[in-house]
Amino acid sequence: MTDAPDTPRRSFRWPSLDNIEQLAKIFSIFLVPVIVAIIGGVIQRTIEQNKTAIEDRKIALEYVKLAKEILARDQKEIGELPDALTSWAWQLISDVSPTKIPPASLAQLQEKKTPLPIDLGAAPSLEDYRTMFETAVLTDRGRARALADADRVVAGKDRYVAVENMTGVPWFVIGILHGLEGGFNFSTHLHNGDPLTQRTVHVPAGRPTTGSPPFSWEDSAADALRMQRWDTLQSWSVPDILLRFERYNGLGYRRRGVASPYIWSCTNHYASGKFVADLQFQPNVVAVQCGAAALLKALAAKNVVALKE
Repeated sequence: MTDAPDTPRRSFRWPSLDNIEQLAKIFSIFLVPVIVAIIGGVIQRTIEQNKTAIEDRKIALEYVKLAKEILARDQKEIGELPDALTSWAWQLISDVSPTKIPPASLAQLQEKKTPLPIDLGAAPSLEDYRTMFETAVLTDRGRARALADADRVVAGKDRYVAVENMTGVPWFVIGILHGLEGGFNFSTHLHNGDPLTQRTVHVPAGRPTTGSPPFSWEDSAADALRMQRWDTLQSWSVPDILLRFERYNGLGYRRRGVASPYIWSCTNHYASGKFVADLQFQPNVVAVQCGAAALLKALAAKNVVALKE
């Protein structure tokens, strides 16, 4: 039996150098652009995602800045803002804080519309107040008004002394505050000028919280001072007085680089700029009412009080 001839076997041969070069050309022409496109797409998506993340962080940062701006006000200013706005601000501060505010504490901060702690370093030091008061001079236009207002403070001394006996706040400080907040009107609350025939309607609303209307001016005034905790204070030097008056009225002028007319109107330290309504500042409006520093100067000029420097 004759064996069938073997089928010839094809031995493996490495491609020649020319063939490798041809394959490389084909790879470079067709596959490399595809791979580059794929990688490029991934890189582009990563870049876009990073851009989005960066933009999101920028937006988040702007919201945090806004929340801080809302809450970085004194109690009187923040009390005039909508409840929903201050609640949102506190919620955002809590959300971004590494240390979360406990829910019960957060609810209390939101309910009381508590402002962020104010860094007194942003406000003048007591030495700054002292220097400004020493260099303050009544203007020609403001002198007559300041002296007239000082006479009105003296005229109400007996009633102011009655409140001093209830709170420990110096009578002339009470008188100046009465002039600034209520125009020396004894039929209105010292808190905000609302009528004594009912509890306060404007901020702070619902004061006094005890007793029944109509309220006596003295009882209401004592409530206003206790609410500010002025009855717990011991030092009543000129710098202390001016700092308390400015914080009582609000630090909004300071954020605009303007000497507060509540303190410096009718003196050489004030030229113009006034809040004509809540949060509405007009740089060219000039306050007519004399400020606390002007009244202190006028009272001292009349030898009515001995000021503590």
